[in-house]
Amino acid sequence: MTAETPSSDDRPRDGDHTARRLSTGPRGVLTGLVALVVVLAVAVGAATLWGRSALYATGLLVDGGQPTVDPSALDPEPTPVVVEPTLLPAPEEGTPVDAAALSEALRRVPRTDVGGRLDLQVDDVATGTTLHREGAQPGIPASTLKLLTGAAALHLLGPDHRFTTTVERRGDQWVLVGGGDPLLTLVQERGYPERASLQRLAEQTRDAAEAAGLGTITLTVDADLFEGPDWSPTWPENYRDQVTPVVALVHDQGQLRGTSPGPREADPVTAAADRFTGLLEEAGVSVQRGGAAADGEGETVAEVSSPPVSVLVEQMLQHSDNDIAEILLRQAAVAAGEPATFEGGATAVAGALADLGVPTDGVVTRDGSGLSRENRLGAPTLSVLLRLALSDDHPGLRALVTGLPLAGGTGSLTTRYADAGSEAGLGQVHGKTGTLRGTHSLAGYTRTADGRLLVFAFLVNDAANDYAARVWLDRASAAVAACGC
Repeated sequence: MTAETPSSDDRPRDGDHTARRLSTGPRGVLTGLVALVVVLAVAVGAATLWGRSALYATGLLVDGGQPTVDPSALDPEPTPVVVEPTLLPAPEEGTPVDAAALSEALRRVPRTDVGGRLDLQVDDVATGTTLHREGAQPGIPASTLKLLTGAAALHLLGPDHRFTTTVERRGDQWVLVGGGDPLLTLVQERGYPERASLQRLAEQTRDAAEAAGLGTITLTVDADLFEGPDWSPTWPENYRDQVTPVVALVHDQGQLRGTSPGPREADPVTAAADRFTGLLEEAGVSVQRGGAAADGEGETVAEVSSPPVSVLVEQMLQHSDNDIAEILLRQAAVAAGEPATFEGGATAVAGALADLGVPTDGVVTRDGSGLSRENRLGAPTLSVLLRLALSDDHPGLRALVTGLPLAGGTGSLTTRYADAGSEAGLGQVHGKTGTLRGTHSLAGYTRTADGRLLVFAFLVNDAANDYAARVWLDRASAAVAACGC
């Protein structure tokens, strides 16, 4: 029996017994009134005879000094003031930063064993002023490139857009159509974000088959939304556990053990079709597998939708998810009218950044995830993009900052900022990480000690020591947060 289920025992509880005795018959009413009068009389007498003593007892009256109980404790409770939460800091708040003082604070962060080439920029969000600039040569961005991928998807598709996986009837065929949903799952599960599943799609398809009076259907697959190679020629083979081949139909991100890094499906489309077939047969639908899907669009008989693009971008940034990034790059290409390939995605990103007014000098995009060592990016591109995402002029880009991990708290920054030199950044710095061998980057935003909102982009290439470079990024961003400049 749950807490919501009424008890089968309908006898009144103890409180109910009391209520009934006081309200049963005229005699009960009279007895109750007499009792009330006696209580009131005693209270009045006590107040007259012992009122002062009673006040002493409560602590409201003392001989000299202050009452031991605040008299206002007996005042009526004030009406609570409702304050709307501020999800993101207002850029114009706080004391403007002295650029020279900030630069000096960054120079004081030890660079021992970091080595390599640094490309750094810090901007004031409210004014757009560059407060610190160091280095001028674009470098390998690693996973901070995902910020560009997310920006293109948000700008070209819109934050509320969703991707649908459908089943269409095309003549005698029932066609499973991949819509490029990066979070499609096999089995429906509860959690955030709520994901579409092949299980739910199979249930809808079964209902449609029953409505059509069919016990057997011929199933084919259409995963032609994306084009070109599904694996970048710039990725080494040992990345096979980092990213799944990029296709328009994949369930559970192609992860065989539900973890990344981990083994992946070599042929995600066939695997998804096989499991969808199994789900249909479990639901009572006999399935014959056909060959190539018939051309054209048919009647949609079942469909499930992904979370909105804004949520996908947040998930991609929070967990540095390579699979979401690569599919979003293809989807951006489709939205821009470009081929859904790595090259088409690069063209879409360049066009979106140009539309937004983000500098693209030296930008080279080979993928959407930042896994390629042929990607190139400068700190000004990242800092300007983040500044736009924090401004009121581009609310559609907000997911670029709401999705950033929090130092020492969430996502890829959970275990960072662990040494004494970076503790000022804990809970203050929001940033996207980037990590490849010899390459480390961090781009995000924070408030200074004086409350000013700043964005930063720090890239280290050819690091002499990977650990030292990573620690330096934590300390440098913490120095920005701690600056009372």
